[in-house]
Amino acid sequence: MGIVRRIEQTSTYLLLSATSLLILYPIALIFVSSLKTSPEFMSDPFGWPKTWTFDSYGAAWHSANFSTYFGNSAIITVLSIAFIVLFGSMTAYGLSWGFKGSKALFSYFLLGIMIPIQAKIITLFILLKQLGIINTHLGLILVFIAFNLPMAVFIFFGFFKTIPVELKDAAQLDGCSDVGTFWRIILPISRPIIATVVILTGLYVWNSFFLPLILLQDKRLFPITLGLQRLKGEFSVDWPMFFAAMVMLMIPMIVLFVLMQKQFIKGLTSGAVKG
Repeated sequence: MGIVRRIEQTSTYLLLSATSLLILYPIALIFVSSLKTSPEFMSDPFGWPKTWTFDSYGAAWHSANFSTYFGNSAIITVLSIAFIVLFGSMTAYGLSWGFKGSKALFSYFLLGIMIPIQAKIITLFILLKQLGIINTHLGLILVFIAFNLPMAVFIFFGFFKTIPVELKDAAQLDGCSDVGTFWRIILPISRPIIATVVILTGLYVWNSFFLPLILLQDKRLFPITLGLQRLKGEFSVDWPMFFAAMVMLMIPMIVLFVLMQKQFIKGLTSGAVKG
């Protein structure tokens, strides 16, 4: 039995190692390519750089106006996540009390997950234009909040239903109102779920290309994804600068996941085991 178990563990480690290499290889290739000069990349795309240089990062950041795109993405993502977490948690907390009609209202929120964005884009464009917030960060942020709120409500609702009712009753016996219970008791113990929502919605908003492409026309308002597209010329591409921009695009989400991975994993597994 010991030999069989050791073989199983070795096979598992080999499979995980192979999967990790398969995932990390493209990322490593992009990073190494960003450290080459353009002639060197064209002569040997998959080789190691003969001269390591970070000039492409400076060129992408300053010459290609990438700092503006990066700042736009940061503003859009941070504000969108903040309101998605706030509104999603408050809505899910109210629905978790199980009042009359709460199931029907929860089902209504789930419709936002079932209907694809592409099916609503024309109506959405007309609505934002009539409101006068087309081609603005405000309009884009409101759209991101609306489209990600159903998923946030769904995730928070599943977690709040696992919280013992006795915990809420004890807080109210101590003098906490419903709002006070939410802010002082529920939110502090919901950090794993908050981390899950932050990462999932953050990835969606940060990497979104379709919605900014449709709703923004002013190049000064473009997020980093549209800015990355602008680095590709009509007839030629400075690939090291393009890859440097891609690295800068990936770094914030990688850092976010590293900082919140423990809470993220707890959030994914919360409620899986009871008792």
